Amino acid sequence: MAAIMIKKIFLIASCVVYATLRCIAQSSSSFDKEYVLAKEIIGASRFKVFLNYNNLKIFIGTAYGNIQYGPKGLVTFIHESSHIYDNIKSAGMRDMRYYWSDSNQLLEVRVTPNYITSDSIASILPDYVTNKPLTQTYILCKGDCLSRSYGIFGLLEEFNAYSLEARSLVDMFGFFETCSYTNRPTFWEGYLKSTYDSWINFYYFNIFFSTYLKYASMQRRGFYNSLVNDGHFTNTFSQIYNKYNEALTALDSINRKVRVKVSSGNKKIYSYPFMEDYNSIRALAEDNETKLYLSMLLKK
Repeated sequence: MAAIMIKKIFLIASCVVYATLRCIAQSSSSFDKEYVLAKEIIGASRFKVFLNYNNLKIFIGTAYGNIQYGPKGLVTFIHESSHIYDNIKSAGMRDMRYYWSDSNQLLEVRVTPNYITSDSIASILPDYVTNKPLTQTYILCKGDCLSRSYGIFGLLEEFNAYSLEARSLVDMFGFFETCSYTNRPTFWEGYLKSTYDSWINFYYFNIFFSTYLKYASMQRRGFYNSLVNDGHFTNTFSQIYNKYNEALTALDSINRKVRVKVSSGNKKIYSYPFMEDYNSIRALAEDNETKLYLSMLLKK
């Protein structure tokens, strides 16, 4: 354990030194320079393998936002690249799904036969959630989208991808704070927005999973029993869930520093339109029934 900790400290220190050198050279917000910076950030992280699976340029300087305005492009690259990686590993294996968790860890689950597709649960979702973009994207999506057609196993892959977003925000904070190009109020405002997005996504998927189990318990009791008693599935689910939760806890601590950075640029911290959604969705996710069903998937 001590050796691992020393190695981690050395890696972080090395990345910070390198980041400082790289960022001193950043004098403009041109696409080429942002791309070079983005590639170095990803390349120095645990997510560097994804550079082999996706085109980073698509996510830099586009609708996802320039780096000078926040990390949205970087975390979206990680999210989408994890899907490419997972799908390559799962290709041709209808009864198995694989989820990237770390550079040396690939989680897996066996797909329970005759599972329920996610659109089946739409009728019993809380009213507040039904017409929201995440519900339309992951529950009521058109075509053969993974999160709908693979039911809870597809939803878990999306949940894992959002978990990686939150974890990357924690991992890269030291870099962002050291880099003169990102250590400015305009970037930190975008960073703060991304952290709240991570919380919102976490809460939505808590509701999706809970509603899925509620529906299964009422309509497909045999499948429900198989799922909650599948130790392999609940172990994988718990690992993804707990890592996501740990990242969010770390982000809460980080955000205390980030709010000060945003305030230094005379920005209004809580003027974002997503705050109302955050408060409403949090209340639903912390409802006793939601927590009860969710607990059936969390390994004791």
